Amino acid sequence: MASDLRISPLGAEFNRHTFDCTIPELNDFLRKRARKHEKQGMSVTYVLHRDNELDILGFYAISMAEIKTNDMQNDLVKGLPHHPVPAVRIGRLAVAKAQQEKGYGSALLWDAIERSISLSDEIGARAIEAHAKNDQARAFYLRHGFISLVDDKNHLYLSMDTARKVLEYLEKDAESV
Repeated sequence: MASDLRISPLGAEFNRHTFDCTIPELNDFLRKRARKHEKQGMSVTYVLHRDNELDILGFYAISMAEIKTNDMQNDLVKGLPHHPVPAVRIGRLAVAKAQQEKGYGSALLWDAIERSISLSDEIGARAIEAHAKNDQARAFYLRHGFISLVDDKNHLYLSMDTARKVLEYLEKDAESV
């Protein structure tokens, strides 16, 4: 990610109404509901922006969730009680149309994963969950190591153990450059 880019909590100062990722549902969430959801304790939205600029290049929303154990692959739930597994949900993730194909989606996702790992250390979570809105979004999550749930190919998760291992690898790789 370029050195002039930052990921910050969504504040009132950001230009939400100029954001366009071409998906009306995601545009509408950012413009009309993201700040309201935060005030209601439903989710927190983080935005990608340039230093000292208020235009939003991309965003994601994060919240807590549960995943039913019978919906998950056996490796993640083996030996656990048959209760829902605590998870961190990436509820929405989008990049402005003019900013797509620059790696910003991956940067936002890895920020969300890093934040999820920190949260899991504080409150306990076994996985990171995402709902893909379409086949393109599903392919994006699959490329980043997510696995589809048993009953719904567009409902995906990444185990926290896998997330930690990948993040450790990426950090070591960055140190060797």
